[in-house]
Amino acid sequence: MFMHSMFACVLEFNVSAQLAASTASNVSVAKRRNLRMRFPRFLIGLLAALLVFGVTTYLITNNFWLTLGQTLICAFLIQLGYFAVILWLVRRRKSLLSDEGHPDDAGFSKERRSILASRLRQTR
Repeated sequence: MFMHSMFACVLEFNVSAQLAASTASNVSVAKRRNLRMRFPRFLIGLLAALLVFGVTTYLITNNFWLTLGQTLICAFLIQLGYFAVILWLVRRRKSLLSDEGHPDDAGFSKERRSILASRLRQTR
């Protein structure tokens, strides 16, 4: 029972992490700014996932204390995974910035940067 519950917890995190990674790589910069993970949205999702996990575990085990322990372990694993994904995204962003150039130019293609630079020169 315990392994089934932990497998469900890890599977849930893997699906959300894959969705976040695919969203981050397939969405334009303008849309990506709107898809940032806000803390209230994360907190509501986390609590909803833990509620579903806790209810399901209680229905399977019929033991409150075992359910509480497994739900706390699941919460810890989700937080650990979330932290790992954030570190991965920061490292990836840092490597992209070092490859592309100056941090002020982040998110712009070389073509767009040249267009913006030419417009700035015209206005001076």
